[in-house]
Amino acid sequence: LCPETGKKPRSIVFIQCVGSRDRRFNEYCCRIGCMVTLKQAILAREKLGKDVNIYVCYIDIRSFGKGYEEFYRKAREMGITFIAGIPSEIRVYEDGSIYLEVYDKLTCRLLGIKPDLVVLASGLIPNYDIERISELLHISRGSDGFLLEAHPKLRPLESAMSGIFLAGTCQGPKDIPDTIAQASGAAAKAVNLLASGELELEPLKGVVNEELCSGCRICEPLCPYSAIIMKAKDAAGFGNLKAEIFEVLCQGCGLCEAACPSKAIKIHHHTDEQYLDQVRAACLGEN
Repeated sequence: LCPETGKKPRSIVFIQCVGSRDRRFNEYCCRIGCMVTLKQAILAREKLGKDVNIYVCYIDIRSFGKGYEEFYRKAREMGITFIAGIPSEIRVYEDGSIYLEVYDKLTCRLLGIKPDLVVLASGLIPNYDIERISELLHISRGSDGFLLEAHPKLRPLESAMSGIFLAGTCQGPKDIPDTIAQASGAAAKAVNLLASGELELEPLKGVVNEELCSGCRICEPLCPYSAIIMKAKDAAGFGNLKAEIFEVLCQGCGLCEAACPSKAIKIHHHTDEQYLDQVRAACLGEN
């Protein structure tokens, strides 16, 4: 029913990709809008009958899942009209009537529609608390604002922080089957981690040379994993501050080493001396 009049609508327009695939708002696809719209359009046809005109304005229909293409074909066979275009403006007049124009790319015609009901398929955006969660758990975010995985192909379920796994729409727009599949994989990885009894850490960890450390604190706020704290040299809490690295939190990214002005921080097995020795050995081997 129309929310304002409470009457049965004679014409319904579904508009796709509102706020999605648009450089002004979100460039990415919401991944669920097409199938949700198809479901709602089919339900409207079944509930309201064939005397109601139902239109779907779209950029393109992305029915990529199992059985989705058949679902799309079913909607067309039920007499739902698909228009390959998005209205630029929806006009609402004083009497409550609605008017919109949309250019159909398939027929190359400008169509004018007076619907009783307009339904917008809005895109997905990150939760408003995602920034706080990212800062709390030290997880990076992508350009779209969602949490970033360690590697899109090799480690799609893991974050850059060891022991923290991603599942569902915190990582990006997903439908229900993809969310369940990712959650099952993340749960399996978490169970495997808990059942191992021991944790294996990567040997690439930062090390501080206290004799060179000046206590400038440049490295402390730069560490994305909060693995660096400043401590006084003696047990009483007096003396010059020195940087100290928690090896459990350190991921060996090397950001602190690059930023340290006194060259007091090195990464295990990745020192300048080791690189130079490798270069010398390679040059001697060629000679």
